[in-house]
Amino acid sequence: MKITITKKTETTEEVEIPVPCFFRDKSEQNYIALLDEKTVIKIVHDKFETTIRNYNNEAWAAGIDEVKWGYNNYHSCTETEFFTKYYEVIGSISLKPELILEAKGISI
Repeated sequence: MKITITKKTETTEEVEIPVPCFFRDKSEQNYIALLDEKTVIKIVHDKFETTIRNYNNEAWAAGIDEVKWGYNNYHSCTETEFFTKYYEVIGSISLKPELILEAKGISI
């Protein structure tokens, strides 16, 4: 008996991406940005928290892996879309460094 099967093969290709470049998932909750040749930022949202990850220096290889993931699995987005989400997350942080310093007896 003969059957027809389809085999999946992974191909590797080199692609040129612009710097900076920005990606978002379809839920518009997770974003990845390659800002320059030394900085990758990822915004990750789950049902309990939103985190911002900065990949540079020793973490650069992991950051590039994130860019590859974004390129293959996310949609392109604009710089404005990325930074709107970034400032939304940063603005929601309730930690006030001044209060921590005051609590430690350090006047500002």
